[in-house]
Amino acid sequence: MRLKPVADGGSCAGEPAPGVVGTGCVGEHLCVKEPTRGEGGTFVEWAGLSATAAGTYSFCVCLGPCLSGRHWTSVPGVLTVGASPFTFSAPTDLTTASTTFTVTLTRTSAGPTPTGWTLKLVPTWRSCTAASDPRFTIPGGPTSTTAAPTATCAGVAMAAGTAQEYVVCACVGEACVPAGGDRDFLIVGAEEGPGAPGWDPAQRWSMRVEALERVVVRGSSLGSYAARSRIGLVDGPCEASPAFVADTALFTVDSDASNATQVVFTTVLPTGIQAGVYAVCGCLVADDAGGNPCLTRGYIDHVGVATLTARIELHRDYVFDLPSNQSLDIRGRDLSLRDRIM
Repeated sequence: MRLKPVADGGSCAGEPAPGVVGTGCVGEHLCVKEPTRGEGGTFVEWAGLSATAAGTYSFCVCLGPCLSGRHWTSVPGVLTVGASPFTFSAPTDLTTASTTFTVTLTRTSAGPTPTGWTLKLVPTWRSCTAASDPRFTIPGGPTSTTAAPTATCAGVAMAAGTAQEYVVCACVGEACVPAGGDRDFLIVGAEEGPGAPGWDPAQRWSMRVEALERVVVRGSSLGSYAARSRIGLVDGPCEASPAFVADTALFTVDSDASNATQVVFTTVLPTGIQAGVYAVCGCLVADDAGGNPCLTRGYIDHVGVATLTARIELHRDYVFDLPSNQSLDIRGRDLSLRDRIM
């Protein structure tokens, strides 16, 4: 079972509401977080959710498979979220070529001042209960230099693979809350040309088991990272030790086809991997890096989403002679008259 938040009154077939994080939703129909507990078939619970924007939200559930809007069902009831006690400000033009930047927290309601609070940056499919993304180096906590209820955290540095959206969390002790403001997330874009290396976010692929697949993963400044970088298919969130359904050993780098803007992998996925939609998690490693950084940093880069099939032949091209009626020849195995195309 999977859970997807939507804006109140929104369709379960649409995109997840960006204001609720922690459900592991990384696409229209891909929400990867399983229930944290359940009881007797009558009760399930998702722990660790948080809201990054005030508003009213509804929820939809999918019993699986979750491949289209008709697989999701609305759950009665609504969730009303008030405004966060903190807002944040940060540069709006951050890219993977940026080096360091500053985040400012402002207290908007009664409560502790930002002085002494710590800052966390977590990917949008995680909640503020998760650890800060290790691709950011945050030098200490925010400090306040005036009597005003604001605090700054200067010198935040980025490592490779940071191009995506992040929740800005303000913490005191173990208690962390998302900070809001003019925008819900801190956005790091991919930079073309020279700059810090990183994968392009939100990429999509289709793959078939037992077939030779060529997986092109695009990004920026990847030239010295191609040979040792890794990807894998994961049923769940991208993290230090993800739940691989196809581990990194199944994907081989094609060094001749890889360059500064793409890393090309080849793979033949074995039978036994269930058809479905999976997260593609990766780890960027410089060619001259010592040891195996992927073992310590983990596969925390959410590169995109892969749809895996065991039946349909993929990557076929069709030519239509409009406006006359045309026929499509779909090939594969174990096909049925109940199958549909879009």
